[in-house]
Amino acid sequence: MHIIQVEYENEAERKKIEYIMNQWPQSTERPKGYVIFVKDEDFEVLYQTIAAKFPESRIGSYKLAEVRPEIESLTCRVSFVFSDMQKYDQVKAFINYLVNKRRGVLVSSLGDILSYRIMTRKATVELDVTFISTQPVKLLIEIRGPTEGVNLVEKEFSQEIEIFGGIKNGK
Repeated sequence: MHIIQVEYENEAERKKIEYIMNQWPQSTERPKGYVIFVKDEDFEVLYQTIAAKFPESRIGSYKLAEVRPEIESLTCRVSFVFSDMQKYDQVKAFINYLVNKRRGVLVSSLGDILSYRIMTRKATVELDVTFISTQPVKLLIEIRGPTEGVNLVEKEFSQEIEIFGGIKNGK
């Protein structure tokens, strides 16, 4: 048996973990009673203190070690070229629109390289967008994260950028 601790920052994240828990009713359960994480050096004294107040049959103790399973992740690079008719500012504004449409957050900006974080239903992905202001305008996109999320974001962005007039160079 494993314990998974998830720290959430807001109600939306709490609902996400609740939804995931509801998908695994046979494999998961919420702890009953009071759960305490205790430092190894304080364990025995605290256990004795609790055992003095409660029947030992109602007290469980387990030794834990942190486990971090490897998550299948992917990095995808896609580039686009736009026609001479499309200006640098238009392309930049369109990419900003796409990111905002998916509730993406600007993480950093360094010249013509913008880094975003996008949370999808599938996963959270990191997106680096490099604008090359030559004529025609070129766009390089790198998407990193869990495979399902990367594939979803790449597909959605590619479709919309191609509708906007970008010509895909590769994957």
